[in-house]
Amino acid sequence: MQKNIRNTLFNPEFPAGFFLDPSEQEQLVAGLVYYDMIKMDNSRRLPLANGGLTDIYINIRESRKFAEGVAFLSDRYAVALKRLGVNRIADVPLAVSNLSGSIQERLGIPAITIREEAKPGRATQGVIIGDMRPGEIIGMYDDVMTDGKSKIKPYYAITAKGGTPYLVIMVDRMQGWRQKFTELGINLPTWAGTDLHTVRRHLINTFGLMQRCEPEMEEKNPFIWALDGMDWDTALPLMDILRPTGAILKMNNLLHNQERSHIVRDVHTYGRTMIDFKGSDTPDTIYNTCLEYRNDPPWAVTVHANASGESVRAAVRAFEGTPTKVLAITVLTSIDEQECDTIYHCNRNDEVATLATIGKNAGCHGFVCSGNEVRELASRYPGNEFVVPGTRSPGAAAGSQKNIVPHEDALASGATKLVAGSQFTKAADPVAEFNRVMTDELGIKR
Repeated sequence: MQKNIRNTLFNPEFPAGFFLDPSEQEQLVAGLVYYDMIKMDNSRRLPLANGGLTDIYINIRESRKFAEGVAFLSDRYAVALKRLGVNRIADVPLAVSNLSGSIQERLGIPAITIREEAKPGRATQGVIIGDMRPGEIIGMYDDVMTDGKSKIKPYYAITAKGGTPYLVIMVDRMQGWRQKFTELGINLPTWAGTDLHTVRRHLINTFGLMQRCEPEMEEKNPFIWALDGMDWDTALPLMDILRPTGAILKMNNLLHNQERSHIVRDVHTYGRTMIDFKGSDTPDTIYNTCLEYRNDPPWAVTVHANASGESVRAAVRAFEGTPTKVLAITVLTSIDEQECDTIYHCNRNDEVATLATIGKNAGCHGFVCSGNEVRELASRYPGNEFVVPGTRSPGAAAGSQKNIVPHEDALASGATKLVAGSQFTKAADPVAEFNRVMTDELGIKR
C-alpha cells in the first residue's frame, strides 16, 4: 500500500508532478481570482512573511468569506488526498484550517490538528489534537509552499507518533523548500496543484490581469539579459525579479533545448525572448529549427552569416508573417584580431563587413557585432537592429570577451541593444546593479 502511494506521488499521471492537469490549473487560477484569494502587483511590492517582496500573494484563508470558495478548494484538495489513500487529514493552525471540516466530509475520514506548541494545563496537552495510530498515512494540506519552514514541526510531530506524512499544497512558490528538506534529512513527499510560475503565466497571458512589464520600460531598456548556462530552475528566480525591468531574455542551447515546445511561451511571461541558437547549418535544418518557434514567436533569433546567405534566408522565410527578427552574427566578440586572421584569413573589420553584406542580402533584420564595429555597420545599414555583446561598465571584469566597450559608448555608436552578462547575473543584487547602470552610466530615468 505505502509503496503504491509513493509511486502515485512521484509518478503521477499529470505533467510535471502536479495533481491538476493544465486546464484544471487554469480553472484554479480563475477561482483564486474570483473568490478574492490572490493579490497582484506588477512592481513586486507585496510583502512576504520571510521579509521578501513578490508580485503575487496567495491567501487561501480568504476562502472563508465565500461558502462557494470553500467548496471550490475542498473539492480539489479532496481529490488529491483521496488519490493518496490517506487515513487521516491534518490541518496546521494559521494555514487553511477553515477547510478541514469540508475536506473531511468529502473524504469520510477523521482529522487531527497540529499545534505550533504544546499547551500545558489543557486536557489535550500534546502538539497533536485528535487520535492517530502508528503506521497511518496522514495527509497534511496547505495553501502554498515557500521555504518549507512551517512544515517542519508538523512533520516531526507526525513521525514521532509513527505516522507517515504527505503534503498536498495548491501552489508551490519554489522558494527553496526542497533544499531545506534535504539539508534537514526530511522526507516529506509533496504534491502541488500548480506552481507560482503557472499562476503568473495565466494572470498575465491568459486573463490579462497583470502586465508582463510597463510598456515604457520595455521601450527604455536597452539590455538583453543572457541566461546562458542556466537550466529552468536556475533561470526562473532571476527572470522573476527582472520582469519589471522590461529586459529581453536571451536563451542559448542549454535553456531553450529543454522544452522547445513551450519554453518560449513560458519565458514570454517575464519578457521578450531572444533565441540565441547561433544557427550554423544547412538551410533546411535552420528552417525546420525556426519553425518550432513560430507558435510563440520570439523577439529575435540569431544565425551565423558564415553559414551562407541561404541559411540566413531560410530563417527569414520561417518567420515570415511574425514579428520575429533574424539577426545575422558577424564575427564573435570572443575572437580577437589574430584569431580572425587564422579563421578567415583577413582582418576583423573586413570580415565583419563581408558577413554583414551576406546577412543583409539574405534579408536579415539586424546584426550581432562588437562595439568596435557597430558605428560602421549602423551608418551603412540604418534602421536595423544592432545587438552588441561584451559591453561592460568601466572596471568590470572582461570574462571571455575580447572586444569590450563601455555600455554608454556602444549606444552612442549606434547599438540598439546591449547583451548583459555576468556583470549583472553574477552581481549580489542584479536589479540594483541594473538600476545603477541605467541611472548613473546611461542617464535613463525609470
